[in-house]
Amino acid sequence: MPAPAHDAPAHAFQAPRPWWMRRTALIGFFILIMLPFLYPAIPPLTDLPGHMGQYRVEADHALSPALQQYYALHWHLNGNLGADLILLPLGQLLGLEPATRILIMLVPILTLLGFFNLARTVHGTVPPATLFAMPLVFNTPFLFGFVNYSLSMALMLNAFALWLRLGQSNHMALRAGLFVILSPLLWLCHVYGWLVLGLCATCAECARLSDRRWPSLARMLLRLLPLTPPFVIMAFWRGDGGSEHWNYNWSDKLVWIAKLVCDRWMFFDIASAVFLVGMLIFLLRSRLMRPDPRLGYPAIAMLALYCVVPSAFGGGSYADMRMTPYIIALGFLSFRPRPVAVSGSAASRLRFLPVLAVGFFALRCLGTTASFALSATVYNQALHAVAHIPQGQRVAAFVGRGCRTGWNPHRLDHLPSLALLRRDAFVNDQWNIGRTQVVQPIYFASTDPGFHYGQDPSQIVMAQPCGPAWSLDRSLAELPRERFDFVWLITPPAFNPHGLDGMTEVWREGAQALYRIPHDTPLPAR
Repeated sequence: MPAPAHDAPAHAFQAPRPWWMRRTALIGFFILIMLPFLYPAIPPLTDLPGHMGQYRVEADHALSPALQQYYALHWHLNGNLGADLILLPLGQLLGLEPATRILIMLVPILTLLGFFNLARTVHGTVPPATLFAMPLVFNTPFLFGFVNYSLSMALMLNAFALWLRLGQSNHMALRAGLFVILSPLLWLCHVYGWLVLGLCATCAECARLSDRRWPSLARMLLRLLPLTPPFVIMAFWRGDGGSEHWNYNWSDKLVWIAKLVCDRWMFFDIASAVFLVGMLIFLLRSRLMRPDPRLGYPAIAMLALYCVVPSAFGGGSYADMRMTPYIIALGFLSFRPRPVAVSGSAASRLRFLPVLAVGFFALRCLGTTASFALSATVYNQALHAVAHIPQGQRVAAFVGRGCRTGWNPHRLDHLPSLALLRRDAFVNDQWNIGRTQVVQPIYFASTDPGFHYGQDPSQIVMAQPCGPAWSLDRSLAELPRERFDFVWLITPPAFNPHGLDGMTEVWREGAQALYRIPHDTPLPAR
């Protein structure tokens, strides 16, 4: 890669503002981003209902005897608290559900602002190539409901832009003072956001030094010191358990590239991933565009890290998948047109790029809107079921799945937590993953014979046993009925209805049904 003109935005002339950066176009982009959130009462992101249940525990634990019986709340410093800390005060002001809806909608908006801020900082404008990153605001980690991670990455993009801007203007003391504060806050939001900021900043500083003498390496390391305070926090912080399972699978890495924007329709999503990767390859090969190392080097470094990092380690999951949209996005952000005269046909191709990018962005936003609307139907049914559950009850929920993993994220996995959110109920879908949580399900102790029913993934059932997942028949047969008040079936697979003998159906809508377990009659023989 050619070295940039380092300490200033890389633009040699003042061009008029392009049409995609005018006010009407920007308003149009943000309206398109907000469209998917207008209809669903709760954004249908896979893990979000589970997180919202945790937010309820964090907000009301001291006021609810039921929550105190079912869940432990232990506040401690850890790098996974972004949305939790924001929603505590915001939920008190607006109500937890509206506040969560607003925060989730802000994540893709902040991500888009981060793309634009980085492009303007490095290039002095927003080049056409940047627009191809816009569809990645609805990326797979976001659709999976990785709330703190997605929020931290959105903030990371804007923080990285600030880092570069202050470096270009030679405000090193101001930058150092700001990032001594900002880096721990970003770590507190999610550790990955802070780690990626450190990687990007290091690569950008290396790009600044690429045409200078290596004795400047010491100066570069000194400039990076403001990003290191979280190391001090982690040196004194000790986790409280959690899985140390490691998993590395090269074939999965290829799958996650195909699932760059994995939403609902396999053909649409794969075609979109092929289009984005193809456009990035086109830009790499084009003589009309050139990459800036301050963004190109971070993209290459993240790609190298993606190739070697395990999918799961240290209690975390999908570590590699989370990086894919941001690798591609930084690749697009790094490109700008070469400042040379081009032929008429080449110029027309450059003029066509923003039209193609904006059209594709609009198509993906409309697709996401349709997908969210379809999911909202099932979510609304779930809210109707929750209305039939009294306050503080114990709910054994079972969500049907196929043995083979489908294409789209299974958005119903943590739907049962809506009963925790609205009824302070115990539900068996909450995570119990040790040090990354402040909320722990405690209704079933680890020595309890029914411990399986005390946490995720006991809510996921199949028609037949499949790997660690139980069949619905087994889950109903071994259910400790004396410990639960309701059974909630969500898109159940085929099962023997005798497993429900002795229960009373209190609600049914579509594939969802709610059964009461009477405790004043003898239990049926098993």
